[in-house]
Amino acid sequence: MALIQTILAQYAASDAAGRAAMLQVKDGALSAVSALHKYLSSKEYAEPTARLIEEHVGMELTEPATPPVLAVRGLNVIASYVTLPFSKEFLYPVVQFTISSLRSGDRSLQLEGANALSKLTRVRAVLKALKPDVATLLKTVLELMATTVSETLGIVMRRLLERFSAELVPHALAIVQQLVVLTENAMGVVASSEQRFREQQEDGTGALAGGGDDDDFFDDDDSAATEALRAAGQYIESLATIVEALDGHDNVLAQVEVMVLPLLNHIFKTENTELLAEALRLIQVQIQFKAT
Repeated sequence: MALIQTILAQYAASDAAGRAAMLQVKDGALSAVSALHKYLSSKEYAEPTARLIEEHVGMELTEPATPPVLAVRGLNVIASYVTLPFSKEFLYPVVQFTISSLRSGDRSLQLEGANALSKLTRVRAVLKALKPDVATLLKTVLELMATTVSETLGIVMRRLLERFSAELVPHALAIVQQLVVLTENAMGVVASSEQRFREQQEDGTGALAGGGDDDDFFDDDDSAATEALRAAGQYIESLATIVEALDGHDNVLAQVEVMVLPLLNHIFKTENTELLAEALRLIQVQIQFKAT
């Protein structure tokens, strides 16, 4: 820990040229901080670790000239230590930076920001800070989901919907409409991969032809299909979360039921067993909270 503190202090005391030379060293030090989170989050070290992060990670999330690699690493550290006793003066700019990272052009920064945001929503002070702009935040996440198929983004959307269920009603139908489209698109990625797999078997170039088995369906060259499948599962979970949040809003629930029915039909028609559990849960909550 002493070595980490020394490296971080040296970086903070350096000029621009010195910091550029120490970039990878600080990145390594912050990576070590993340790796030690179980140890440094213990009661004995929680307070000094929080102050260390506020001083040396905070600068990477507030200074405009921060290299993207350190911004990504800083968000990773924050995500690992959200339960520490951070000051409100530290949390507010961190939350603002996290939201702004979703709008950056750097995909790594966007996804790390989404991951950090999903963890930060555990903190009551963060929820209070996010509440006035939750509609804009949900829109931002949905826009990012429209361009990037990601399980991480699906998780952050679901957690935002869970945390802000009371604020959800006015925006529910628009969100449901977009989630249905996103789920269909993700399923389309999976279907295309299945089609390629079948074609490979027919021409003798697939996994089975090489002695593999059906479990080799999503190989290393088709990680996009794996990610799309996981993302679709999160999207359907988000739809179930919305239905639960709409308890008592019968008119909106009735409209949601009509909007999600074609998606459910599609899932069962294609016999997509990987999404069966999520689809059944969506049906279950629809029955439980069905408009009377």
